[in-house]
Amino acid sequence: MEEKKKSKKGLIAIIIILVILVIVAIIYFALRYFNGNKTTGTTWGDTYFAYLTEGLEQENDEERQKYGLQSGVEKAELQFIETGEEEEPVMLMSYDKDDKSYTNIYYINDRNSVSSVLNQEYSDAEYLYNINNKEYNWYLHSESDSTDSYTNVSNIINNQNQSEPEYVLDKNNKTEVELEDGNTVELSEFDKTFIKPDIEDNSKQEISIVDYVADDIVKKINSLVSNYDKESDKINEDVQNKVDGLVQVAEEAKQDQENSNNTQEETTQTESSTFKVGNYTLHYGTYKGTDGQYADGRGVVKWNVTIKLNQDGTYTLTSSDQTMQKNNSGTFEVSTLQGKDVIELSGGGLYIVDANDTLTLYAGSGKSFTYQE
Repeated sequence: MEEKKKSKKGLIAIIIILVILVIVAIIYFALRYFNGNKTTGTTWGDTYFAYLTEGLEQENDEERQKYGLQSGVEKAELQFIETGEEEEPVMLMSYDKDDKSYTNIYYINDRNSVSSVLNQEYSDAEYLYNINNKEYNWYLHSESDSTDSYTNVSNIINNQNQSEPEYVLDKNNKTEVELEDGNTVELSEFDKTFIKPDIEDNSKQEISIVDYVADDIVKKINSLVSNYDKESDKINEDVQNKVDGLVQVAEEAKQDQENSNNTQEETTQTESSTFKVGNYTLHYGTYKGTDGQYADGRGVVKWNVTIKLNQDGTYTLTSSDQTMQKNNSGTFEVSTLQGKDVIELSGGGLYIVDANDTLTLYAGSGKSFTYQE
């Protein structure tokens, strides 16, 4: 009887142990299944999640850095964007280190795995309309006290050795523009290059780099995925009309600036191609006229004279009659003689300046040489 009781107790103990083992096994395999089947709801979201957790699980800093996970960085911010060129959304990771801001770019390549462009010195990203090429794109942005710098995300992906920003805009360079309606607006270099459409950017999520939890990361990526909308789908008619209006203002500003530059250039060219003689202005260049005098055996002889005044202070004089006046060249000077403003040629010849673009041989002679444009 005693042996039967012992046998029964032993059987119960074995059953209990087996039940415990089964429960433990169920829990183990359930957890294993759950952990191996975390999903963000999309294939591309799962691809980024798997890539991130693979990087976070690396044991040494050197390996983690290959994934853009820098030592000394505790937190980073994730965001998904549409580039237009990449079939799947691009993931941006922004973080700060040693008082500098950086952004990593991750994209899904043709092999359906993740490629990256790491440690770009940009603080954030902006979805902008480029006025010159008439396209919407995402740009990485950084700034200093005096400038804003922008580079197209797609161009960084396509040209991974690109180190200089595409646009460096002076914050302090502003232009006042009078619009067709009479109002005046002040436009910066940014306003004449880009327009930020009135749409809401896709949300961002902060993740822990040091004390990461896979469940937390998958939840945050899941949230980003579920709230992801293509920026191009947000550009409705109202948004585009506002952009078009701002483009018109920017184009007016550019035209005003171009007109101003042309006027300045024309003024500079005019100033550099003329010089003052007393109260009058002479152009550098060619002056033509007719000289004449009485010659024995020939009577009154007339001949054509061409005088060219050069900006370097030299001249050339050409005569159509070498017996009456020889060709010569040399330098010229501006001076005053008996109260008259004159041009004096070093090879001989004195010309009064008593009108703009006119050289007069002497007062009352009627012999003058006028500028030929």
